[in-house]
Amino acid sequence: MKTQVPRVTVVPKTEEVKWSTALGFVIWSMAHMEWQAYDWALRLGGHPLKDKLIEKRGFGGRLAVLKPVIRAQPWPHEKTKQAERLWRQAEGFANFRNVIAHNPVISNRRHPGEFGLVDARDLKGEGRRERRAWKPELIYHVAERMQAHAIKLHLFWEREG
Repeated sequence: MKTQVPRVTVVPKTEEVKWSTALGFVIWSMAHMEWQAYDWALRLGGHPLKDKLIEKRGFGGRLAVLKPVIRAQPWPHEKTKQAERLWRQAEGFANFRNVIAHNPVISNRRHPGEFGLVDARDLKGEGRRERRAWKPELIYHVAERMQAHAIKLHLFWEREG
């Protein structure tokens, strides 16, 4: 049995605000983490490092530059591990943002009027299988966690005084 690609359906106006708010909040929150990458680069390596991050494409490319600089800092071991953990978590949020930004919101054939965001990678291959269909409430909740994480990245420096 061949897998059918779901038909993309126009989301009704009544649902549009929920979806656009949730999706927009993910992008907005990711932008705060992007800014933190530049701020950390400026603090750790001045304008040359910040400029090097700006030249990189994508969050992953910027982190590939930033991570070795963090590891090379003359900090206590626990502080370095904390910084690495913060950026590893930020990378996970960036992966979520990529799913949100590059995949369709579709209707549920079994439940007319119900919509969900589907990761297109779940559509690969043939045969029936479960597909995740994320709702705007879940997406918004993750965006709130992303926003809180950007604050943690900022507060890392505030503890220093």
